[in-house]
Amino acid sequence: MTKLEQIVNSLRLGKRGGLIYYGDELIYLIQKDQIDLVILASDTPEKAKRKLLNIFTKKHFEMFTREELGNIFSVNPLNAIGIKSKHLASKIIDLKEEKSNGQKNQ
Repeated sequence: MTKLEQIVNSLRLGKRGGLIYYGDELIYLIQKDQIDLVILASDTPEKAKRKLLNIFTKKHFEMFTREELGNIFSVNPLNAIGIKSKHLASKIIDLKEEKSNGQKNQ
């Protein structure tokens, strides 16, 4: 299983476990300081990115397109998702860094 597949599977498990949020619920939880990691779609409009990052100051990165992010959870395209678990956030970050390092070494 590739690192990307592991990330997608972890995100899906996190959603089933109630640890993944998006939309208005994501904004609300960011304001309550309950989100540990935000993943932004790479094609999110700049205005939407700025709006989100003005209120979220923790770790974030861009990954997937809006369409791909929505498809992971079988919903409409998403600009961003938030992870409400330090453990899951750490796992996703580690997998992403391993994936990035693997691409650089190839």
